[in-house]
Amino acid sequence: RRSSDLTYNAWSGWGSCSSITRGPLTCGTKGRRYRFQKYNCAGASKTEFGSCDGLCNCKVTNFYDSSKCSVTCGVGSKKQTRFVLVKAAGGGTPCPSLVRTLSCRELPCPKDCIMNAWAVWGRCSAGCNRKGTEYRYRSVTQQPLNGGTACPSKIDSRTCAGPCCKVNCATSSWGAWTVCSSACGYGKKTRSKTITTQPSCGGTACPSLVQTITCVRWVNRSCEVNYWTKWSSCTFASG
Repeated sequence: RRSSDLTYNAWSGWGSCSSITRGPLTCGTKGRRYRFQKYNCAGASKTEFGSCDGLCNCKVTNFYDSSKCSVTCGVGSKKQTRFVLVKAAGGGTPCPSLVRTLSCRELPCPKDCIMNAWAVWGRCSAGCNRKGTEYRYRSVTQQPLNGGTACPSKIDSRTCAGPCCKVNCATSSWGAWTVCSSACGYGKKTRSKTITTQPSCGGTACPSLVQTITCVRWVNRSCEVNYWTKWSSCTFASG
């Protein structure tokens, strides 16, 4: 039969890689392999050769830190990387993952002091119509840790006014009378007093602080008078 009339079976699988030289086939060297394809008719076949690599198992470096810890305090994460020293070839062990993520721990994080809310203001220390002081208090919920902000004062104070108690006005005694305003004859003279206690909270109001009376003053000399005025109209008395 003519060769053009022959049909072929499928190629066989590749054979094992073998050394081209007499030396052993090692990692990084080239070898040769082959496969067959047979005709349908018995006994006829053809062979194909191909190059191949010696068996190489992947080799990698140790891991090293490729990033810093993701936090500055407490627990975080960081990445580590490694590199390939020898690539896998010839069916050798493939390379493992070159990147991994690990947890990392830094110094403990500082915690600031936390305070409870203020309680209500206490009773004013002042008595009636006086100024005093009142206080309020609060407690600590969390003490500061690892250099956190210290706790502020647990006591607060402010000025307060005591209860409003009724106080009546009080005054001093009357002062001396002034000199009569007239040098001769009738005039006026006054005396005064001052407030010693102001009224508050509905107490009695203060009275007048000035008192005026009529006075007469004679001197040891003749009194000088003006001329008489004209007579008035005559009036008749009945009967």
